[in-house]
Amino acid sequence: MSKAKEVENGLGQRKQMEAFERCWRPFHDSFKDNEDEVCASIVQGIRDNFAVVSRPNLDAAVSILEEIGRHNDAADLIDYAWANGNAEFWTSDDPFHREVKNERILQIIQERRRAAQPTLDFENDLRAVESLKREKLALLAAVPVERFEQLFKDSSGEELRSYIYAPLELGKVGGISDDAKRIAVKVEEALRRIANTSKLNAIRASKYGVPINTDEPD
Repeated sequence: MSKAKEVENGLGQRKQMEAFERCWRPFHDSFKDNEDEVCASIVQGIRDNFAVVSRPNLDAAVSILEEIGRHNDAADLIDYAWANGNAEFWTSDDPFHREVKNERILQIIQERRRAAQPTLDFENDLRAVESLKREKLALLAAVPVERFEQLFKDSSGEELRSYIYAPLELGKVGGISDDAKRIAVKVEEALRRIANTSKLNAIRASKYGVPINTDEPD
């Protein structure tokens, strides 16, 4: 992004923040009997400047609308946020630790966070282990060694090699995470277990550069 574009975006965001602050002025600045004006200003201000609205901002607006009996406006505002809020809006932690109280907003937060949770695709994740994000590595590291062992026994050819080499090569890299180390250790342990099933498999497993201490049957 060019410097000029960054400046333009920054100015645009500042204008939205100023406009959002102004939408609260009818609420804060007087004791007038202007309920319609207050509600319309808050609702429109959030819609028009949603890019700078936070979940606590939304919660505060909904709380006021509901307290004065504008339940339809409150529900419509939550609907708008549900449709237009991105993953960051719904799943990120609030930097100021502000509490959200509205039950429907809390329910949407929980649903979006569940949907954003990574899921394990064991075989493909193992082959792509070097490019996995932290959350995926944690899932893969939690897989029991028995599943690694069974996968290796059930695989062959290039597929088998890809399951083994990728995590072993990652394990050689300096400064990797504890989860990445655990994955490599489990691959090594699975190979040792397979090596102990026969002399032939001990020779096969040793090709991967893992120290094999076998107690194989004669």
